[in-house]
Amino acid sequence: MNSYIDLILDSRYWEVFFDVFKTFLAFSLGLLSSYKINKWNENKKKKRLKKFYLSWISFSLESFDRQIVLLKDYISEFESSNTSKLMFNNSQIEKLNSINNEDLFDVFVLSNKGNHFINSQNLHQLGGHIEYLIISIKNVKERFYDFRTEFRNWNSEWNTNFLEFGNIVMNYVSKHKDSMEKNVQDIFHYKEKLNEKYIDGNVNPELVLNIFVTPTRGAFAHHVRLTNDDIALKGIIISEKLNTLILQRNSFFLSYSDIMKHYVEQLEYTILKIREKVDYFKGQ
Repeated sequence: MNSYIDLILDSRYWEVFFDVFKTFLAFSLGLLSSYKINKWNENKKKKRLKKFYLSWISFSLESFDRQIVLLKDYISEFESSNTSKLMFNNSQIEKLNSINNEDLFDVFVLSNKGNHFINSQNLHQLGGHIEYLIISIKNVKERFYDFRTEFRNWNSEWNTNFLEFGNIVMNYVSKHKDSMEKNVQDIFHYKEKLNEKYIDGNVNPELVLNIFVTPTRGAFAHHVRLTNDDIALKGIIISEKLNTLILQRNSFFLSYSDIMKHYVEQLEYTILKIREKVDYFKGQ
């Protein structure tokens, strides 16, 4: 018993005890400090990711705002003249797809203020709207390029048939300049009216149809009513083809214009919804 008491009272024992205690305390404080530092760095990283994600969305939406202005101007010019160029912005919104979805869920739902279920709904809707925005602008580009291809094909067919109609007119005038003088004079008159409308060598095909093809077809029809003529009959047939082509052109021009307007409406609605979600998360 005395040896035990002596051991307790021995200063060397306390020195060892305190050394061990200080080592343990330093180790514990080190762990706690390391945990706190890691936690602080993790929270800082999450805040930085949240700030980057929301600011990049806002930055990208400015580009889409400008794109919508370009689209509206394009549609307006297209409807008035059927000729317009569409410019496309580089939004860079696709960069958001490189961010891990689990990291976003952690930042905007699990580690965020507010109700987790509501946060999750808003994050899911925000992601869906962003994806729709990316897909929509790609669809607008594809539809624009598809339309240009369709129009080139249509224009080629129109030119081929109109050239044939012009050759028929020349043959008719050459053959009947003496026997059908009134018809020939009328056709020359229609051609002169058409020449007056040419600006820089271009004229709207529908105008060509209205002031030249259709009246000339009337002259051919008048001839056929009097007496059968192969050239006049061919002219009537080609004029009907040209008329059909104009109807087709008007139809797909209208359809294309309506589609582009629909895209504009959907883009504006989607941008509005994205800004609502961004404001929601910025408020937390």
